[in-house]
Amino acid sequence: CDIDEPHYSFRASKIKLVNDDVIVASPVVLYVSNVPVFWLPFFASEIQQGRRSGLLPPRFGFNDIVQTSSGASRNVTDFGYYWAINDYMDAQATVDWFSGEYTRLNGRFNYRWLKKFVRGGLLYSQSFRDSGSNLRLDWDHDQSIGLNTQLRASIQYIEDKQIYQDESFRPDAQTQTIDSDIGLNHRFRFANLSASARRRQYLNDDRVE
Repeated sequence: CDIDEPHYSFRASKIKLVNDDVIVASPVVLYVSNVPVFWLPFFASEIQQGRRSGLLPPRFGFNDIVQTSSGASRNVTDFGYYWAINDYMDAQATVDWFSGEYTRLNGRFNYRWLKKFVRGGLLYSQSFRDSGSNLRLDWDHDQSIGLNTQLRASIQYIEDKQIYQDESFRPDAQTQTIDSDIGLNHRFRFANLSASARRRQYLNDDRVE
């Protein structure tokens, strides 16, 4: 926390800077206000600025390392690689694993050209489990075609609704809708013309609008 009186801070008795881009500290204590709440034997982090390619650290909890009961499940997410292609595009590929449930592959590609007024992203996700597999695709696109024309698109697709609900921990995923829409807007000097189409699929029943 970077305010004058930080809400939390990490403190260490020994800190070393390696090659001007990695900081290593040992041992490390997490303080909330002035109360120590957590201890780590060491801590290492890059301090380089800007976007760069590299491995993504996985996310997991203490119970994923040390099991407190025989029936507990392990969960590791977001382990993968980030690729900074250039100033206008990037991509990443990750793997999520939930023991006894599923393994999921994720891919994301983002693009943004400010001078061409184009931005968007494509998301790919496919999970594998004993009961089958599920494919999910999302595409968002926003583009200005000239000064008076705007194109937008938001496409969502889910192959198996039931598997998607079973894998989600969010309560709203049980009742949410899968929406796709595309629209074109053009401004004349005397009027405004808009054309759009939308598809809505309900997860809790078979309705499609």
